[in-house]
Amino acid sequence: MKKTIAILLACLMILSLAACGGGSNDPGTTEEPESQAPQTIADDTSIYEMRFTVPEGYASVERYCDLKSDGSVIEKDINYVLADGTKISYGCMKGQHLSDITDVSALETKEIGGLSYYYVDQSGAYCAFAQKEDDLYAVQYTPVDGDGARLDELLAALEYGESVEPIIDDTDLYGINYKLDETLNVCGVSILVSEDTEGKVTKKYVLRKFGENVEKPDFRFVIYAYPGATVESFMDETKEYETKTVGELEYTVLKNDSGSPYEYYIQNGDTVYEIRNNGASSGWGVTRSDESVAAFEALLNTVSF
Repeated sequence: MKKTIAILLACLMILSLAACGGGSNDPGTTEEPESQAPQTIADDTSIYEMRFTVPEGYASVERYCDLKSDGSVIEKDINYVLADGTKISYGCMKGQHLSDITDVSALETKEIGGLSYYYVDQSGAYCAFAQKEDDLYAVQYTPVDGDGARLDELLAALEYGESVEPIIDDTDLYGINYKLDETLNVCGVSILVSEDTEGKVTKKYVLRKFGENVEKPDFRFVIYAYPGATVESFMDETKEYETKTVGELEYTVLKNDSGSPYEYYIQNGDTVYEIRNNGASSGWGVTRSDESVAAFEALLNTVSF
């Protein structure tokens, strides 16, 4: 994790790629037990030792998992958006100590439910961290009215018990097929799935990290799937797009006057796919190396439906 609370919060709460669906160096492709398969995200109310309840009046829920190349979990979050836009998120960062990120002596603390929570307020987002041995648990509350008083209530409602094996979503993205250069080293993968109140998937993405350091990858590719959407709904009137043909497929592409295009959209049936070269993030911006551009173009040439 990064060494500042601001970046920690950005990484923790999302409210915020080996061969497709396979590959020995691709974490997250292990098939889930049949007993887990029917579960909706709203049914997933445990993150290791933490137990929480589904907020009343939620409009959507997301499950985010960040994994190392061996499939071990770096972080798992469950993020809710309420009907009024309020956000409530629960998360755990495995093997992370808050004292390695910031000076905990400078943080406000409260004893709630037998645990000591460290409080951080950041731009209207109210976050509390609890250290349980080598794992860092967190709750973030982002109200639309700016009043963070409910955070204490959310913490008091938590229960902790024996650690539960987490549900991890697979890397399947429905109708799309693609393949990456086998010489690329996948050092990690992040998977996010968003569902509505009926358990219908509205968004899923798989982001793969390339390089040797999962916390500072050389570059990242992400593919989004948006069931029930249209390409037109993603077009920003303030930006300029063009049509590009790659192989037999025609994409709507965000124009990039300063370099190679990095954001491609395509419709397949009732699902929109967005394919992006996310490059490398420095914390201040994104850079896209020549290697990432070449690998991204190679990826596009393998896409089929």
